[in-house]
Amino acid sequence: MLLDHALHSAPARGLRLVELDVSFSNVRAQRLYERLGFVVTGENPAPEGSGLDGFRRMARPACCRGLT
Repeated sequence: MLLDHALHSAPARGLRLVELDVSFSNVRAQRLYERLGFVVTGENPAPEGSGLDGFRRMARPACCRGLT
């Protein structure tokens, strides 16, 4: 899985944090990321009237534990 690779390789690249953005409407993905230890660190709503979806920024420490 791409996310698994990113979390495992991040420390070797000197990264301490992995961040991602997920659409407000993609609740299934948000729940998956929460189970993997990600927490919401910010929100960026779409401009009013744009018809677009906003997103949540989620992050977790870059390490190998907690992946299943």
